[in-house]
Amino acid sequence: MVFGVNISMLNVSKDLEKDKKKNKPNIVAPIINTVISGVAIIAVIILKVLTSEFNWGLFICFMVVLVLFPVASWYNSYFSKKQKTKMLGSFEKETELIVEFMQYRKHYKAFEESEKIKVTFDFEKCDEVGKFTYNVEKSSLGFPHHSNALISIGIGFAGVEIDPDNKIVIGVKGLLPRSIWLKKKLKTPSAVKGILKVKTIGVDIRNKTYIQINKQDDTYYDERSGFICIGDRKVYDFDDCIEFLNGAIIVLRDGKVISLWLKVGSNLPLF
Repeated sequence: MVFGVNISMLNVSKDLEKDKKKNKPNIVAPIINTVISGVAIIAVIILKVLTSEFNWGLFICFMVVLVLFPVASWYNSYFSKKQKTKMLGSFEKETELIVEFMQYRKHYKAFEESEKIKVTFDFEKCDEVGKFTYNVEKSSLGFPHHSNALISIGIGFAGVEIDPDNKIVIGVKGLLPRSIWLKKKLKTPSAVKGILKVKTIGVDIRNKTYIQINKQDDTYYDERSGFICIGDRKVYDFDDCIEFLNGAIIVLRDGKVISLWLKVGSNLPLF
């Protein structure tokens, strides 16, 4: 499985190099086109002054075209390619981090939720909870400690870290690559502070245990509130919403995870 991932990432790396070469910003062509356009504008103005037959309608059309020509050239040859190169660079960094995470995950015994393997949560209210950190530069929540377990939620590489001794959720870990986020206006659920405890059927949570749940769930991002939602965006009155860390909310329906909400920051660029 890991070998297959490495081959896939190698192909992605080659494609990225091709795209980076194809989108290399070109400053020479825009400069030449700007000079040509400038000369043409001067010529048209002189022609308008010296020739009474050159009407205003035709003059204005020529001026608009001659102004837009270098603007389009700068955008297509330089600015858009510079932006695309920046995006490709960010995507390449994310790809490298995903490879690093997959290598790290090799040390874990992996399971996937199925008919035989079930994962549910209980909670109890509390007054104070901890906090988590999202590294925007690395799109990372940090890797789980080898003495703990990770329950990964959704199509990404992030989830909740579990203390295998007492089965309590102690943090959020993994990667949150912004290249797979979908922009969406979200209504952040109201939540109570609480301690989460996991219950499993078909697998025993021990250190270096990795369980994937809700595998097909997408990640949505609201740039205004700064929250992402992994899973179902719709929350009902009968759902349990628990803020187990400051800015981290899990939504449960009959004990099953419906969505994971994390406040990662407002106005983050997506690529």
